Amino acid sequence: MTETITPADLAQQLKESFADLCNAVDRLTPDEIEQTRLEDGWTPKAILAHVAFWDDYQTRRMEAAYRGGSAATGFSRPPGDNDERAAHDQARPWAEVAATASAARQRMIAFAESLPVDALTAEYREGERTLSIGALLQHMVRHTREHTQTLNSYHLVRQGGTANAGPANSK
Repeated sequence: MTETITPADLAQQLKESFADLCNAVDRLTPDEIEQTRLEDGWTPKAILAHVAFWDDYQTRRMEAAYRGGSAATGFSRPPGDNDERAAHDQARPWAEVAATASAARQRMIAFAESLPVDALTAEYREGERTLSIGALLQHMVRHTREHTQTLNSYHLVRQGGTANAGPANSK
């Protein structure tokens, strides 16, 4: 028998994955946060800004789909790419990046908690495509864990160990 995942389950996973990411960042010095280039070429600050960007974007996307606001036209992709945003984020103050990330994740958690169980398995139209809110929330948990793994690999190498980061993370 398959256990049904609930909005509360996903909200908890979103909380835990973000807490793990923040804990990995908190183990760094301010200089490491700003200047260390990780295996993906980004700084830890750029990684947190990246997670914040996608948390905000995907929450707005899910909210629009759930309300039916993107059924006819779809939801537009953001301009630029992840590397361009990472370069831009490098100039932002750390406190701003951290506050934005926390607020974006809290908004996603609140959205997840507000959903009825059946919303997680429903397919919502986005123009010519459909969106599964449950699948996207699960992806956002994995996305955060992948970036946490990048930071944890750095911690291991810094401590004199060998990093085995596994599959390349998808930015």
